Amino acid sequence: MLAASIADERGTIWRLLTLSGAKGTHTVTWDLHGSPDTPADAPGAQAGASCNACELVPPGKYNVLIGKRERGGFTPLSATAAFTLRPDPELPISATDLQVALDYRQKQSKLSRQVTQAVDAATAAKAKIDAIVKVLSQMTTAPKVLHEQARNIGDRLVAFLRAVRGDEVNSARGEQVPVAIQSHVRAASPSGPIGPTKTNLEQFAIAAAAFPPEYDKLKPILLTDIPALEKELERIGAPITPGRIPDIRP
Repeated sequence: MLAASIADERGTIWRLLTLSGAKGTHTVTWDLHGSPDTPADAPGAQAGASCNACELVPPGKYNVLIGKRERGGFTPLSATAAFTLRPDPELPISATDLQVALDYRQKQSKLSRQVTQAVDAATAAKAKIDAIVKVLSQMTTAPKVLHEQARNIGDRLVAFLRAVRGDEVNSARGEQVPVAIQSHVRAASPSGPIGPTKTNLEQFAIAAAAFPPEYDKLKPILLTDIPALEKELERIGAPITPGRIPDIRP
């Protein structure tokens, strides 16, 4: 798939525009929007498609080159062409304020991505632990300590998901529950090209302070506790559970 890479003078890629692969001369229009987090068009996008998750890029010097996009990589096929993007006098925001707004958006987007990845990892781990608990309950010879370890890990994962994603069960019952970290992250996202509001900044501060302690609780579960439990399951010959790596040593 042919694409046009648009990067700033620091080398940060803001857009990977899909191009037509047909023979002949073609024109593609860039709407001056981009995102360092998600610069590439979605698979199957039409040439010159707009980016729904992108923001107006800051003024400055940019470089564009044509290349081939495949398997998550980009191979240049042309020389680099440089151009300068100047501030739009019609925008109700100065170039400096626009850069401040973009810096904030990148910071908020990074936190949002980290929270989402952690929730996805915890959700997958909870499904794995549920399967382990089920297998252990069917093994009359399984040590009681393994039952306890599995349930303990499951309880800790539930606590993490309630704090970060929200207490969906009790909320559905109409009970008052604490505001989830993920909700604070979403409320920290500003709308339009204007910088963050006071509320956005307050919500970001809450989420940025609350997430690291919860992440510190999740990390040992994923990296230490579950692998150790799975190792014991292998040792006692427990039936296969999702995602468990078998020990093939003689």
